[in-house]
Amino acid sequence: MAELPYRPGQFVWCLYPFREFPDRPGPQRHIGYVLDVVQRGGKLLVAAALYSTTSPWPAHGHLPRGVIAIREQQARALGQRPFFIDARRIAYMPIDAAFFPDLPQSGKGVVGEAMPGLAHKIEAAVVDLLKRPEMLELLGPERPSRGRP
Repeated sequence: MAELPYRPGQFVWCLYPFREFPDRPGPQRHIGYVLDVVQRGGKLLVAAALYSTTSPWPAHGHLPRGVIAIREQQARALGQRPFFIDARRIAYMPIDAAFFPDLPQSGKGVVGEAMPGLAHKIEAAVVDLLKRPEMLELLGPERPSRGRP
């Protein structure tokens, strides 16, 4: 079997779909956290990726369930400024140049990989949210809610 272009735990540049147009590549690049990569139909590779944003969350109170802060030191290790991962938003995107514009390049748009502690924290947040599916927003043309396995 050929090597997969992405692996779970990687942060990659992608055109994350917006909720207004959930089946189309988004208009701007975002770093997505690769949660999983699956093969469908014998050929199509699909990445399930979590949303990230540099937009600040309100300073008061706690972060919402499923939102994980990537603070200065972790962000710097990825060559980024601090950002947030929103595990409530999962996009199921075909691994192609439309959704992953850096795919044809040697680095494929991989920014870095989560350290084991962070990867565990992200996975725990997703497992927690799977118990509350009403909190999840599924996007992308390959999302399960579109009747695909």
